[in-house]
Amino acid sequence: MQEYEKIQAYYYTAVDQAEKKLVLGSLGWMNDRSLKNRTLEWTLSGEGVKTQDFFYPMGSVSGSGNEGTELSWEFFQKNLPRIQTKIGKASSSLMDACIFNCCGGFLSNERADEIESFFKTNPLPKSGRKISQMIENIRANASLLEYLKQYDELNDPQFWKSLLP
Repeated sequence: MQEYEKIQAYYYTAVDQAEKKLVLGSLGWMNDRSLKNRTLEWTLSGEGVKTQDFFYPMGSVSGSGNEGTELSWEFFQKNLPRIQTKIGKASSSLMDACIFNCCGGFLSNERADEIESFFKTNPLPKSGRKISQMIENIRANASLLEYLKQYDELNDPQFWKSLLP
């Protein structure tokens, strides 16, 4: 927790934008679930994270492993109106980045179906192409994963766990 506080505090004192982006891309990698949630909430809090950068912490949570991928997806679903408010009339590419960072890390057709269903119920026309590409990518990754599982050494769950942070 103390390390998290120090890293987050550095964001407010960093002068260089590259250093700020490093902070934004690091906070989600903490092993503590509550800190991951805190990072996600911070993105929409209005506490100094610029609109053009607020999707970076979402990506760090999602990229931190299975738990982070789940948390990011749950956060996106629950907070879509807040995300839309944060983006406002800014470029639709910001929504595309949020969608990719919060929804794109899955590897199953079931999740692709779930995400597709969510966006049918909650349409984002300006991001339609990004959503379609992401769902197609999830399905392709799911197919690749199933193909690779036919190999004995790759069928061992410990092998896959060893690849996670």
